[in-house]
Amino acid sequence: MWPTVSLWIWVSIGALASLMVALFGASGIDSSFLLVTGPLALGITIVPLAVRSGYMAVLDWEPFVRDFARESDQAVRAWFDEQTTIFESSAIPRSIGVLYIVVASVAFPRGGAFSDCDTGARIAGWLILGVSAYASGVGVGSVGYLALFLCRAGRRFQVRVDAHRFGVRSQGRLLIHIYLLACLGLCVFTLSAAGAKSDPATPLYGLALPTVVVLLGTFFGSQLPMHRRMVEDKRFRLRELRKLTDAIAPQDADDLTPERMAEIEHLVKQTALVADLPEWPVGKAGGVTAVLGSIWAVSPTILAYVAEHAVGG
Repeated sequence: MWPTVSLWIWVSIGALASLMVALFGASGIDSSFLLVTGPLALGITIVPLAVRSGYMAVLDWEPFVRDFARESDQAVRAWFDEQTTIFESSAIPRSIGVLYIVVASVAFPRGGAFSDCDTGARIAGWLILGVSAYASGVGVGSVGYLALFLCRAGRRFQVRVDAHRFGVRSQGRLLIHIYLLACLGLCVFTLSAAGAKSDPATPLYGLALPTVVVLLGTFFGSQLPMHRRMVEDKRFRLRELRKLTDAIAPQDADDLTPERMAEIEHLVKQTALVADLPEWPVGKAGGVTAVLGSIWAVSPTILAYVAEHAVGG
């Protein structure tokens, strides 16, 4: 999604949109127009860059998968090639982009966007809104697809769990990376609600909150298959350690030699280490980061809504 050529086309479109906003600002147009279109123009540039960054992070994750997956390097490589081909040819992100245009075309006018603008400014505003909404929708769809990619990895590969962050827990760091990029793009988009003349809550309810719900759902849901694999690996290793411990357990006091005692102590320590291994790709700190990121993503719209009601009160 967004290969290099089309990425720079989108960056150029975002630059042109920003220039258009600056020209309208220089003409003395009402500040509400700038508050709406400024963040939207910025989002046209930021969202494709964020999606591209997340996609490259997924590709860079392949060496980590080769380390913890109980599969050959060739099998992992073939699976990655298959999944990236499916992702790049998928029409789902573009379909969500179109859906975002439809929802934005209803939510923003109800919030009072462009209501006091002349015809030229209104046309420019609608163009910027449409392009930005499409880019944001494609971004959300891409994040969902990348989360599905991680979900499929959990279903496809048996794994070996390690405590260090370069093993299976690297999926958690990757997921947080993708999620925070999505929150950044959403934050820029929702910042435009600050310019809503009458009701900033409409863009909030129409776009921001549903998107956050979807993102949080994909964040936690995409971990479930890998969680099951991690529990499966721990269970298997604990069972094998118990078998070894039972096999060398002394039958009477004469069998309890120093050598056997040392072996038993070693197995007990190994059992404790395996029992303490993580069972989720993302730890508690990562979950808190996801929730805080969601709040940050919609905070501009919430603050605009609170400010509008405070002034109105």
